Amino acid sequence: MKRSFTTLSIIAAFSLVLSAYRDGPAFNNVDRTGSPVAGGQFCSGCHSGGSFGVSIQGQLKDVGGNVVTSYTPGEDYTFVVQLGNTSGTPKFGFQAVALQAGNTNAGNFTPNSSNTQVTTLNNRKYGEQPAASTGNLFVLNWTAPAAGTGNVTFYAAGVACNGTNTTSGDQGIKMNALVITENLVQAVSENNLLQISIYPNPSSDFLNITAENESIELYSIYDLTGKQVLQNSIFSSATQIDIRSLQPGTYVLRLNTTKGTYLISRFIKF
Repeated sequence: MKRSFTTLSIIAAFSLVLSAYRDGPAFNNVDRTGSPVAGGQFCSGCHSGGSFGVSIQGQLKDVGGNVVTSYTPGEDYTFVVQLGNTSGTPKFGFQAVALQAGNTNAGNFTPNSSNTQVTTLNNRKYGEQPAASTGNLFVLNWTAPAAGTGNVTFYAAGVACNGTNTTSGDQGIKMNALVITENLVQAVSENNLLQISIYPNPSSDFLNITAENESIELYSIYDLTGKQVLQNSIFSSATQIDIRSLQPGTYVLRLNTTKGTYLISRFIKF
């Protein structure tokens, strides 16, 4: 009797593990995006045996809904993962992550649709399903990282499942890595006379900003994760920015002028 109880306990525990990821792999401390962090593993590592003819596509879109292949630092986008199937009526799940050089997190995901959630795992943001979804379209908000981040690679994987809460009879798939380049063109005024001085750099307390032939409308400061840490309106050709509240490190300063041009520059706070 004791042996039978032990065997049943093992079977029950194993079944629980099989169905645990239905509320998101990262929620259960697992990366299954097919990324280098995951060692290339994706949903088919657990889910198999199904034949739904599953497909997957991932796209980055700007606020106008246009598909883009490059990002502007600090701007908002949507990352769309769409699964498809040619047979059956499966439920769907997915997981996505955006990585920069060194496989560290790039930008910031937030949920957009009701069938998405965002989970932080090892300082990386993962978009995934909170539960098996009858819909095959998953939409995440993504705020691009700070200037100088470089290329960002999106990894995503999905699964079409039969709804039995086991991994048998399901079909997993991963998306080809989607590389989005950084758009770091420094906009200049029409007469190419945009001259802005930023000093001292490095600085421990204040940054002095002076502009010739331009009036600065707004300044924004981002850390290297793309998080905005300071912003203020100026409407002047000269100003002083108080950075004493910032932690030591490297930051990105964006200056917008009244003519619609902007300049992006890094500075160091010590």
